[in-house]
Amino acid sequence: MKKSLFPLIFGIILAAFTAYFMLDTFVIERVFDVPTEEYDYALFGRNGQETETASGETGALASAQTSPDARTEETSPDAPAATPTESEKTPESAGVPAPETLGGDETPDESATPSPAPTTGETDGDAIAAPFTAQPVIGENSYTDEHVAIFLSEELFSDTTVHIADVYLSSAEYLKTAFAHGKYGRNVKATTSEIAKENGAIFAVNGDFYGARMWGYVLRNGQLYRSSSSGGEDLAIYPDGSFEIINERTVKASTLKEKNAWQVLSFGPALLIDGEVSVKRSEEVGQAMASNPRTAIGIVDKLHYIFIVSDGRVTESKGLSLYELAYYMKEKGAVTAYNLDGGGSSTMYFCGRIVNTVSSGKTNDERSISDIVYIG
Repeated sequence: MKKSLFPLIFGIILAAFTAYFMLDTFVIERVFDVPTEEYDYALFGRNGQETETASGETGALASAQTSPDARTEETSPDAPAATPTESEKTPESAGVPAPETLGGDETPDESATPSPAPTTGETDGDAIAAPFTAQPVIGENSYTDEHVAIFLSEELFSDTTVHIADVYLSSAEYLKTAFAHGKYGRNVKATTSEIAKENGAIFAVNGDFYGARMWGYVLRNGQLYRSSSSGGEDLAIYPDGSFEIINERTVKASTLKEKNAWQVLSFGPALLIDGEVSVKRSEEVGQAMASNPRTAIGIVDKLHYIFIVSDGRVTESKGLSLYELAYYMKEKGAVTAYNLDGGGSSTMYFCGRIVNTVSSGKTNDERSISDIVYIG
């Protein structure tokens, strides 16, 4: 009798332990201690002024200063072409210059590149005004004020609907991140739109879902929360607005903190480095399918960013591979680009509404996540 009880008791204990482990990992909310030091906001270059970084460089990193000729698009014979949809909205409709795009042997017109300095939208002779406005101007697919200019558009690329946001800032301090409910921890989650509204975001995309992992640097809005290494590639954003791809195997979190990094995102992989595609055709994230909803962020030029969210896992839109996403970011003029969490997490929020078709493969409801990247 005693012998027959032992396996039963052992099984109960094992089942209880497994249930607790699963709940602790995926359900039970745990809020961790947070740093209290203040970030030195004097590091930001206001209104387009250059600021010196910890390395002694000024302005954007060299990767964001690549000449237009060096960024000329190289066409690939088997690369699918992007086709604007009927609903595509361009900045011209808002009375401002369109963000530069590259294709074929074309190079951007330097005279048409908006200055990051705020203006009232007036032009001087043949000069094109910067995309900022003295007062907030909100359109269906655009937003401008004296520090932020956002233009949304939509294209069909490789049988996939792609949502694009061109973002111009007067200072990198407006490129922010936020945790769900303002808490750093595990299983602390909310939808992208909920987090965006809590923080007064104008525009937002899902972040790297740091809470689903125990490793990977977490440095947000200048504060270092987690320094355990995942050994992967991270995106570091500095107070001058520049991007740098770093590897956690060779760069410590404390080093990024010492360099006054403003944001560090740790999902990956890097899509573009120095204007070149840095992923292979077969490369994927974990066991993800080749075609997925995707979220990516890239830098085009000084304080000019591009955000991409692609629909996927729905009949109307198959989704993109990492290689297709990287190629598309390059086609749009990005010099450095980075892959964020995707799949059911991929969400683009703008002025109170969800822009893309959110899909986890089972539902069109937003997925609850740990964090967002936002403009506000």
